[in-house]
Amino acid sequence: MALGQDGQDQLDIWRDLATAPRALLSDNHTLPLMREFNIGHIRLGVFPRVSESLSWVYLEGSQNSVGDVLDMILQALEGLAYIHSLGIAHRDAFKTNFLVQFWPESLITGVVPAVRFPEDCPPSDRVCTGLPLAGSITDGYRRNLIPEMLSGEPYDPFKLDVWQLATSLVDFDSTLGPVEAVLDDMASMDPTYRLTANEALSRLRAYIESVPPKSLLFPPVVHKNLPLQ
Repeated sequence: MALGQDGQDQLDIWRDLATAPRALLSDNHTLPLMREFNIGHIRLGVFPRVSESLSWVYLEGSQNSVGDVLDMILQALEGLAYIHSLGIAHRDAFKTNFLVQFWPESLITGVVPAVRFPEDCPPSDRVCTGLPLAGSITDGYRRNLIPEMLSGEPYDPFKLDVWQLATSLVDFDSTLGPVEAVLDDMASMDPTYRLTANEALSRLRAYIESVPPKSLLFPPVVHKNLPLQ
């Protein structure tokens, strides 16, 4: 989790999110940190056993319905909305950093590039510039980039999280117009129109609650051979 002082800020964020009392909250979907120990100057952690990333829930052979997948996406959005409420932006919120337990629950991991803003920091100052790098990770970034990140101008890291999650789900197709509209707005290339985690969560939840659960019991369409994150 940390190498000497390298990664200490992100370790502090993980401790705050992944241990009691916050780890006990139902809307906090951060992978719990059960124990820490040192090997020399390397800090390691013990976590609950999880299986695959969020992409697993709709892979061929998973036997999950569209309703199951949407439940996982809801949990991912709820987790992002929660950490955002604490002034924490993940900055690597692609689906591979949401791990799934045997009984499906989306758990946030991979907080290495995360950033936390003080409570008294005004919204207009909660911005970042450049690539979402941290600690010893200084080059070789190969993730997709939002347009405002390429410009070198300050950008909203919270909306970056939403964009990253949505673009990494590009191979998932619910075939449901309202659902696809939410995912499209999450992935908007214009930050003005891009949804916040709370907005996406509210819209998606409202749609799911408006339809009979049985109407979501069909398999999703998975688009293959797409560039994924």
